[in-house]
Parts: sequence; C-alpha cells; structure tokens
Amino acid sequence: MRNGVQVSENFKKLSISILFNCSSSKKNIGIENIIYKQKTDIQSSFNQWEKQIKESHEKNKKNLVPLKELYTGSLWNNDIKKIQTSHIDKNINYFVFSAGLGVRSFEDLGQPYNITFSNNNDTSISDNLEDKVKWLGKLENSSSFNKIYQKKSNIEKLLSSEGTTFIVLSKDYMRVFLKYLEKNNFLLNNNIFLLCSYEVSSSYYKNNTIRIKSSMDYIFDQSLSRYKKRGYAGGASVRLLNDILEEFEVFRHEDIVKFLNKKDKSNEIIKPKRKANVTDEEIKTFIRNTLIIKNISISKLHRKLRDEKLWQCEDKRFAKLYKEVKGSL
Repeated sequence: MRNGVQVSENFKKLSISILFNCSSSKKNIGIENIIYKQKTDIQSSFNQWEKQIKESHEKNKKNLVPLKELYTGSLWNNDIKKIQTSHIDKNINYFVFSAGLGVRSFEDLGQPYNITFSNNNDTSISDNLEDKVKWLGKLENSSSFNKIYQKKSNIEKLLSSEGTTFIVLSKDYMRVFLKYLEKNNFLLNNNIFLLCSYEVSSSYYKNNTIRIKSSMDYIFDQSLSRYKKRGYAGGASVRLLNDILEEFEVFRHEDIVKFLNKKDKSNEIIKPKRKANVTDEEIKTFIRNTLIIKNISISKLHRKLRDEKLWQCEDKRFAKLYKEVKGSL
C-alpha cells in the first residue's frame, strides 16, 4: 500500500511509457552531422530531409548508435539518466520526440543531426506552429522512415490504453505535439499525463494536463538560508517526474496535482539582493578560479555566480567573459 491506495498485482505489471525531448547536444560518433536547410515550402524541405536521413542510414548503418546514447547535455546526462538508473525495477518504455526523426524508441538508431522545433534558431523547421504540425505528420507517415525503423507510428503506441504514459516536453515541442493530437482527433485516456509549462495550454486535453510551475522545482538550501532552484532550469519537468515516480505506484491526476502543489514554494522563496556593479575583472577572476578547480558548464557556472556570489551578470556579458577566460586557460 502507498498513499493509502492498495496496489494490485495487475497494476504492478502495467508498463509506464515516457516521452522526453531530444537535445541539441549530441555525441560525436565520427559521422558528419545532417544539417537542415529550409527550402521554398514544407513539402520540399521534408523531401530533402527525408532523402538525407535515408542516404545517411544506408551509408553509415554500422556506425549508428541507439538514440539513448546519442543525446547529451545536462538534461540527458543528469535528469533523464537519473530516472533510468533510479527506476530500473519498473517496466518503463522510453521514447524521444525529435524534430528530425519523429517519436522514436530509445533503442532506435541514429546519428548527429541539426534540426529543431524550437523558435528563433538557424535550424528551426519554421516559427509557424501549423508548419511544424505538418512536418510531424510527414514524419509519422513517411514510408522511408517506417522502412528505416521497421515500425509504424510510435505516437499510437505511446498513447495506447494499457499502462501509464507521461509526456514531458519543452514548451515549443509540447505545443507541436498537442496541436498534432488535436488536429488528428486523438482521444486520451485518463492514464496519460501531459507535464506542461504554465505557458502551454490545451482546453482539449485539460483533464490530462499537469501544470508545472518553476517554483515547484525549488529546494531549501541550509547554507544560503533560502530556497533555490535544484539545478539548471531546463530539467524542471523531468526532475518533478522523477519525484512522481518515486512517490506513486498508482497514478491518478488529482493525487499528482496535490503532491506537486505541496512542492510549490512560491510563497516561501526568498529572493536575494544581488550586487549589480560587479566589474569584468571580478567576474573573470571568479570564472578562472572556479574552472581551475573544476571544469563545469557555462550555465552551471553562471548559476553558481548568481546563487553563491549573489552577483548580477547578464547572460551575453557572462558568455563573453567566460569565452575570454576559457580561451586563456
């Protein structure tokens, strides 16, 4: 029994499916990246992309790696990896939503590529939501992709009636996914949970939506005597999913919402006063002294500066100073 709910053997045997975001950071496996180049229209762009993927798979078949090994970056190296290692006792099927490959199993093979559903990016399919939804439809119905992966739509498999499904995507990717479901009249059972940012909404799937506020991802730091984010902002939904998987064996919408509301620290967060007039030399000294001890990413180092030193430093300025120091080490 957990949370006052008797867990039957049938429930224990049911599988869990999770759909994660792909990552722009990918492992170097010695194969040239496939780069998306926009054509005059979505159909022409997709035809070119489909051809590139097909030719690359045929040429590099022996060197491709499972998608679970392809994606890197903080989200994959930390949060997603933690879920995989912490819940090996559960029957979990993992999927990834990729702008280049569609919805694929972690075990499907791939290679580095540059294409995204995110806006304001050189390799973005489009900034228009309808174009992105059309693109996803083409990925789902492509005979070439079905032949490469020897399977039909993974979206239908993901949204099957058995077991529990968690959809955990970034804002731009979630908008595309939800719009595609609406357009194709997918009916979602109550065992499907959409972990959505408050900036994303769908009245059509309101009963399946779990709202994620950034304040839910704060913890109390004894050394600082205040609440702070558990880490980089991008992994909030995935970290909260890990908490849900640890807390429940039977998943019900109202129970999950109640559980997450308890984690919402919006009324308890103490926002520190940060020093604004910090010189470039002070910041570079901090960066240099930190990197000499430990090589950490620019995002984590920037957060360290803000959380521990309580210094203000705008993103572009910090990136410029970080690059200067990194180049001199």
